[in-house]
Amino acid sequence: MFDLSFSPEVLKENFSFNAIGTVECQICRTISYDARHVGTGDYYECLDRGLPWYYAPTRWEYPIVAELLGKERWHSFLEIGCGAGHFLRLARRHGAEGHGCEMNLRSVAVLRNEGFRIFTDLEQCSERYDAILMFQVLEHVVDPFAFLQAVRRNLKPGGVLVVSTPVRPSCAALTANPLLLPPHHQWLPTLSAFNLLSARLGLHCECVLSEPPDAGHVTYALKKWCGRFPHAWRLNFVWNVAGKVILDLAARFGCEWTKVGHTAMAVLRETE
Repeated sequence: MFDLSFSPEVLKENFSFNAIGTVECQICRTISYDARHVGTGDYYECLDRGLPWYYAPTRWEYPIVAELLGKERWHSFLEIGCGAGHFLRLARRHGAEGHGCEMNLRSVAVLRNEGFRIFTDLEQCSERYDAILMFQVLEHVVDPFAFLQAVRRNLKPGGVLVVSTPVRPSCAALTANPLLLPPHHQWLPTLSAFNLLSARLGLHCECVLSEPPDAGHVTYALKKWCGRFPHAWRLNFVWNVAGKVILDLAARFGCEWTKVGHTAMAVLRETE
C-alpha cells in the first residue's frame, strides 16, 4: 500500500503472527485485535524513513492543546510518543519547555541535539508533571487501561491527561488501512470509549473533542476501493469532487461516519 521495504530482522520481529482477529465491545463498540503484537523501535524508524508524512508537522490537536497549555499555565509537561518533536517545538515557541518520551532512536538523537530532555523508556522518568500528553499513542498500546494507570504516577494532583487517537466510525475508518492493524495499532476506540475509560480509571473526563470530517479521507477510500489509476490531474480532480459529493450526500442521510474526521481527543483530569 505504501511501497515500504522492511529488513528481514524487522519483518521477523514485527510480522511473525499468522492472522489478525477482531473483538468488538458490546457496550462502546470499540474494536481490539487479538494478534497482540506491538511494533518495535526499528519498525517505527522504518516508517519514519519511508513515509515523509508519518510524523505530521501539524495535527488538528496541536493548536487546541497549545491554547490549553497557555490557559492552564502548565509549568511542566511530558509528551509520551513525541515522534519528531513537532509539538515540543511548538510549545517551546509558546515559552513552555516540555520533556518527551520516544522509542525511535533516530528522533531521540535529533531532539537531544536540540536541547530537549527525552526519555527512551517511561521507567527512566521519576518526575511528576502538570500535564501528560499522548498524541496518536494510546492506540499503539495493547492494554490502554494498564498503561494509563502506570502513567498516572508521573501526574501531579489535579494534573491533566490529554489523549488523542483515531476513532470509529469516521471518514478515515472507511478504508482498510494496514496502519490501523497490528503491529501498528492495537485497538480502535469510539467516542464513548473515552468516557468509559476515564470512569474506570477514576478520572474526570472534562471533554471529548472530535476532528471535523474531511472529504480527503473519503477520496482516499474511493481510490483504494477502485484500485490504482493513473494520477493525472484531471482524474484527481474527479476523485476529489466525488469524495466531497459522497460526504455531503451521506451527511444529508445522517450516516454516522460523516460526523467525525480522523481523530478524537479527550481531556482527563486527576482529582486533587
